[in-house]
Amino acid sequence: MAEDWIEVPAYQVALQIICRASNQMFVGLPLCQNQDYIDLNINHTINAFSCAYILNLLPDFLKLIIAFFASPCRCSVAAVEKFFGEIIRERLHQEDMHGKDWLGKPNDLLSWPLDATKGIKECQTVQELSIEMLAVNVAAIHTTTMAFTYALSMLAAHPECVKTLQTEVESMIKEEGNTKAAMGRMNHLDSFLKETQRLYDELGVFGM
Repeated sequence: MAEDWIEVPAYQVALQIICRASNQMFVGLPLCQNQDYIDLNINHTINAFSCAYILNLLPDFLKLIIAFFASPCRCSVAAVEKFFGEIIRERLHQEDMHGKDWLGKPNDLLSWPLDATKGIKECQTVQELSIEMLAVNVAAIHTTTMAFTYALSMLAAHPECVKTLQTEVESMIKEEGNTKAAMGRMNHLDSFLKETQRLYDELGVFGM
């Protein structure tokens, strides 16, 4: 390692980047850049699965009792509600005042369930939407981060693949731009990622 190089914890850095990028689509700016909100979503997943692991070690008659007191879900939902409360109330107010397609309406995952449940007040509560956003983050963040980190490790172990992948990515972006169509034509990259998942196998071949 050169003297001016520094060590970077790949998984932790990727976790922050992917959580921010995912939440830019989920909840938009500026909340996706709020470090407290990012940490809450990252830690909720870790705490929830740790709790589930411990509960699975207990006899059935104890699980419900211990889960009631030990589950991090209620605390996480309450914390997320503090972030979402004003945002959701403002969006519902704008919709009441200016209609469904009000000027400046964010096009993010938080808006979509509000649109889908229009007129169903019990589905538009801060608590209900907070639970949904937590669930989406659980599914999106850590699995994607693991897949990315495994691919990065594989690339570091096989630097001979860098040139082939770089050439393909640059060529496809030049032809198609930063589009889904470009991604669909990156066959070498697709094979590389699938092979990474096959070898590590915690997420399966289709983990990406």
